[in-house]
Amino acid sequence: MVLELQKMFFVAYRDIECIYPVSGQYGRAPRALYYALLLFVLIYRRHIWLAAGAAASCITFGGATAVHAFILACIRAASTPLVQDSSVSLNQTDSVLVQSRVLDLDVDATLAVVGAGFLTLLPLAIGSSSFRNSGAQPILVLWGLLMLIGMLCCLVNLYAINASANGPFHQYRFCPPHHNDSLPLFGPSVPNLPTSWNKSVAQFFKQNSTSDLNCFYPCAASFQLLRQQSEIQIIPFPAVRNHSPEYWALYILVNIVYGCMPVTILACISLFILRFCSTTPTSETLGYRSILRNLDILASSPINRKMAYQMLLVMLQVYALVITPLILLTFVALAEWSISFDPESESIQHIGQWAPLVGVALVLVGAFLSKYWPTLRDCHVAVIRLGWTWWSWTGLDWIWMEWIRLRRRSGWTGLNLPWAPG
Repeated sequence: MVLELQKMFFVAYRDIECIYPVSGQYGRAPRALYYALLLFVLIYRRHIWLAAGAAASCITFGGATAVHAFILACIRAASTPLVQDSSVSLNQTDSVLVQSRVLDLDVDATLAVVGAGFLTLLPLAIGSSSFRNSGAQPILVLWGLLMLIGMLCCLVNLYAINASANGPFHQYRFCPPHHNDSLPLFGPSVPNLPTSWNKSVAQFFKQNSTSDLNCFYPCAASFQLLRQQSEIQIIPFPAVRNHSPEYWALYILVNIVYGCMPVTILACISLFILRFCSTTPTSETLGYRSILRNLDILASSPINRKMAYQMLLVMLQVYALVITPLILLTFVALAEWSISFDPESESIQHIGQWAPLVGVALVLVGAFLSKYWPTLRDCHVAVIRLGWTWWSWTGLDWIWMEWIRLRRRSGWTGLNLPWAPG
């Protein structure tokens, strides 16, 4: 596609994607730490003194991510163009529609973080008596509601964003013939923009000589509330071939999200209804041990409303305690594999990546000291007493005190030894 414009030519290529890279808060190290803390809470949930700090970190990180997912859903995870969508004429008959869009890749990271926390919530709420009987249960319930809202926002982001080859994020660039910039580009400058893309492209090529002509990138003329223009990266559009490993992995991930997440949402809603509407304490109706008890009730009870209630309990427990953990492992593996192809704004050398690891380590050290400091102090006192007893028993304490007394006197003559000088 070539356009002659005042003895100058340019070519329109549709082969790029403009993105905001994954934010440093969602780098590999913070995500791995978040998954590890979720697993830590599941394993050591009975040790409140140890799991409280890890749970607080998961609540704050997951809650902030859920709020971020809500904001991304409101703006459709895209930038706002500085020029309205319009056509660029290539010749007298052909034209292309230019839609300046920049995709925020934080949608992938928020899906991984919120999805992992949301899928952990259901087995934790049903299988852990420590969770159900905790004094911080209102906080945990509110966090569960926040994660539920965040998960719905992530589903909206997946449904509303068309990142396929036919979608608006498959961007155009306009370059001179036989001239292509090396990709990726970081923070491209915003050109002077008239009222339409057709005039913008024409003005760009008019104001540049043929010796230093660069490509024109419409997507650089965009802004977003949570990002800066210098964060924009221009990369080759990722083409996923049908029936390739990437295709099947993304296909499975999408089916898990669209198929299992709605079921998990319904299970969480059922759990909330059971928690607030049932007259029977949840400690008696939920948990691993109550599955067999509910099955016995189903086997011995006639078909009535109570039997339907017990059947709902059994289905909820089996889904939460057996199926959901398998979904969680598969979801995290596929989500992390998908994010591995996304550019990230920070590497592990940046302080934003390793500082959370150091912070969690310090919190664990503080928890151990708070728990075991009385024991360590008693051991320290016992060791000091034992050492002083041994010191006195050997008589070395008298020798040491005599040495101090004589040192305060002048010279070695105070020892009254025959070989001493004087």
